[in-house]
Amino acid sequence: MQIIDITSNVKFYPIGIYNNKIICKEIERKSLLSNSPYEVKCFYEYDIDKKLFKKLSSNDEKIYYYRYFDKSANTQNCIYYLMNETHTHYNTYTLYRIELKSGKEEKIYVFDVYEKYDVEIVPLNERYFLSFYREQKNSLDVKGRCKNVLNHNEACLFDIQEHKKYKVMDRNLVYGFKNILLQTKIKDVMHLIFEETYLEAWEKEEIFNRFDVYKKKKRIFNDSIRIIPFDDFISEVKIGRKKLTFNILDSKGFNGIVAFKGITSSALFYIVKNFDDNNEKLVIVDKKNLKKKEIVIQYEDNDEVMYQDIIYNIKASDKRIVHQIFYDNKVYNKELFYGNKEFVYDFKFGRASDFIEGRYMITNCIKGKEHKKYTAIIDTETNVIKEYEGESEVFDNVLVIY
Repeated sequence: MQIIDITSNVKFYPIGIYNNKIICKEIERKSLLSNSPYEVKCFYEYDIDKKLFKKLSSNDEKIYYYRYFDKSANTQNCIYYLMNETHTHYNTYTLYRIELKSGKEEKIYVFDVYEKYDVEIVPLNERYFLSFYREQKNSLDVKGRCKNVLNHNEACLFDIQEHKKYKVMDRNLVYGFKNILLQTKIKDVMHLIFEETYLEAWEKEEIFNRFDVYKKKKRIFNDSIRIIPFDDFISEVKIGRKKLTFNILDSKGFNGIVAFKGITSSALFYIVKNFDDNNEKLVIVDKKNLKKKEIVIQYEDNDEVMYQDIIYNIKASDKRIVHQIFYDNKVYNKELFYGNKEFVYDFKFGRASDFIEGRYMITNCIKGKEHKKYTAIIDTETNVIKEYEGESEVFDNVLVIY
């Protein structure tokens, strides 16, 4: 394990690692009236050996939107970001790509969007990207209610090479895309993985407990995990197919959730949770043949338990699933993936956020009147704990304190 401390540069927030360099975004505090306290200004790389920062992006204005990609979950090592220019009734968006290997920045596409829409992009490869549009939160009806509770209203596929765009007609993708749209090889063919989800788990469970609401809005509460060959996806969108030929690996109605949890070189991982019994199962899908293996996870049925949660940490380099139970000022931990290993630490060190080398648990907490943030490294074999002031992110076997 390697520990890198960049706390002296308070504006830099780590987002990834590439070739012994920490990739960071520079953030700046926004107005107190803003919905988000920070905005992204530009991107840097931090050379671990030289202990120097180098600027990657050329723009100095606020970055409208960005996505960071590494090859552990995609096909590229790069940053895509959007800049926007406001006009009367429409906005112009410019898409840039920073190739991390060379450090080269390239302007790759310019497009216009009506001013009432917020824009989100999902780059697919060097030729294609998706752009999703959602009515802005201040687009209200006469009673002051948001007109649209779906994730997005419209979406388009852009072909950079042909300089053309194609409207996405599949409503499940347009309405249901929230975070997960990844590429991976399944049966030796490149596929897209799509998580269809509309609500947070707690929102959906609240609705489950109010059955009358379900009768009115049945369709919106369906979650699913879907896959489709990449080439089929492109060709079907281009011909305007209304229902793309997704293979649905699993789905759940209003009485539970299906949620994607990670991907490795050999398998996909997702959970299925039923609100009826409050238990859940981890489903492991073999990428060679789509065969499924299930691990059933049971929550403690004990009124004295303050809080409990399942921590899923699925990465290309390691897999950890830990059941955390907060009880009597202690946190009781049971490793569920590798032989029910158990260990305990003091409640003051907070909740687990990550793991390194299968041995070290990383936790985060806030302490004192000044609400300072701390990171703890817990050796699960010796129970030795080291604490650092600052937040943290884990990339491979590197812990970055910032």
